[in-house]
Amino acid sequence: MAMKSYKHELDELEDVDQTYEVIKRREQLQHKYDHIAVDHRVRILRRKPTYTSVNYETFSYTTKRSTIHVTLKKHSYRNAMYNMAVGNNVNLFSEFFYALRPVVLADWRKANLLIRIFYVARTPIVIICAIYIPVVDYEMDKNGWSKLLNCLHIIINPAITIVLGAALIFRDKSRLWYSNIPDASIYGLYSFVLTIPISVFTFFHSRTSAPPAYHCLYTIMNLTGSMFLTFQCAAEISMIMDVCGHILQVPSNFMGATIKSISNSIADLVVNTSLALLGYEKMAYAATIGSAFCALILTTTSVIAGKIAIGKSVTAQSMAGNYGENAYILMVMGILSTLLWTAVLNYNARRSVGLFSMAIYLLYLVFAVLIRAGYIHQFTYDDYLVDAYEN
Repeated sequence: MAMKSYKHELDELEDVDQTYEVIKRREQLQHKYDHIAVDHRVRILRRKPTYTSVNYETFSYTTKRSTIHVTLKKHSYRNAMYNMAVGNNVNLFSEFFYALRPVVLADWRKANLLIRIFYVARTPIVIICAIYIPVVDYEMDKNGWSKLLNCLHIIINPAITIVLGAALIFRDKSRLWYSNIPDASIYGLYSFVLTIPISVFTFFHSRTSAPPAYHCLYTIMNLTGSMFLTFQCAAEISMIMDVCGHILQVPSNFMGATIKSISNSIADLVVNTSLALLGYEKMAYAATIGSAFCALILTTTSVIAGKIAIGKSVTAQSMAGNYGENAYILMVMGILSTLLWTAVLNYNARRSVGLFSMAIYLLYLVFAVLIRAGYIHQFTYDDYLVDAYEN
């Protein structure tokens, strides 16, 4: 009943003039509503214990209710600070610098020394991401709108994406792609012909107290910028690992089966972890399994089709290498274990399931290292030995 009364009063306050007293009252009610709504995002699961006891017939534990999400009203946060009595550019620069802050003050006060060192170390990256990627979050006041910064995003985001994308795609393979940035910068300048007029129009058409109606279009730049940074960072890590393996004279097949496979999966790990933290863990888990199968099928068939197209012979043994059979057996073990826990736990995953899946992958790495060191034999066909006296 308390939630319904708070929600009803919040809906009534949306239709009145947004004075200072009304805004403060809405903030208080919203804080109380969010505090109570947390209890509705928790589900109590009851199971019979593994031991027999008279006093304890069942035991229960709580988990986040991921299938139920609180319905958001865009206008409740969008117009939280809307005020027609002030000018269009009030607090323009203060909001700009506030949006570029690398650390939230409340988090800094609660953090210990190690966390503060981490905050300081990531400051340049946070500022670069804030300048490059616009924020569109319907759970934030004004949906993350910062007038001056968002107007600059219209100019900066497409220019950087075009320049770096051209440097990556149209590059000389014998040179690092960084060296092609000066030559590709002219394409970013071409984009100013279109982006600068749009940015000027947005600046004079919008207000600092509320985002414009077309603020949702910023999700396009948010998507392209986030994907570009994530996958490019993962590609750079993969390249660094490849160089380290070449310097240390590690065989390429071992690097591809262990280190490079991990580095190539960093982008998927970041995206799926972000989805899980936002409450979409089912989507993240489906992407974890589905993307791996899709990548395995597409990459394998593409390599086979490419080799056949250029006239090379392809065999299953040459495709699998020294670690292919090992990876296949442990992958089947992972799939069967997933089917097993889904049946046993009634599709309610627990932390132990994640640890068990990690243990299977660690077992694969242990096998790969032992095969590389020569302590055990790989799952491949042995060469036939011919008797020397047979001829």
